[in-house]
Amino acid sequence: MKLVALAALVATSVVAPLAHADAPGATEPVSISTASAVDYGARSSLSVTTGVFTPVGEIGIEYTHNLNRYLEVGFSGGMGFTGPQAAVMPRLRIAHGGLAFLLGAGLSGGPYQALDICFDDGCETPGSVKVAVWANLEAGVQLTTERGFLVKVYAGAGAIVASSVCTGNPDDCMSINGTTLPYFGLSIGHTL
Repeated sequence: MKLVALAALVATSVVAPLAHADAPGATEPVSISTASAVDYGARSSLSVTTGVFTPVGEIGIEYTHNLNRYLEVGFSGGMGFTGPQAAVMPRLRIAHGGLAFLLGAGLSGGPYQALDICFDDGCETPGSVKVAVWANLEAGVQLTTERGFLVKVYAGAGAIVASSVCTGNPDDCMSINGTTLPYFGLSIGHTL
């Protein structure tokens, strides 16, 4: 898409004037605005994030540092159902104007408790760990205004790849590593 816009700009700026230079009544070429080709989100940003089972929990804050136009790294922390969470998420970013498509893969960590639904009085305590390390993969879309206001929606999945010693229900403890959960979230923030 960017290549098409660049080719159109070159064609209009260079080729069109040459083609019409000798034409009777020739006028100056019409210039094309490149404002739509500017990636408004290609700056570092600070956002509040919320969602279900996200790498930073259900509510958090994320600082995103843009390494270049195509790569960014998000550093975030928040609070989940089971306690504080932290995450690092490098992302590939393909953008045009205020719209960007994001694809990320990163790590997160924090306490985790197995999801046990039990309606009996004799239920065992669900298995839990003080630290679970998750490998996460996500995709998202970000809209950024010219003034820097941004909204991002994203979805992904995380899998526990390592954990501390498990306590509680032995059956839960046997299956904690490898647990996979889908997640989705919303971030609202501003570029810096």
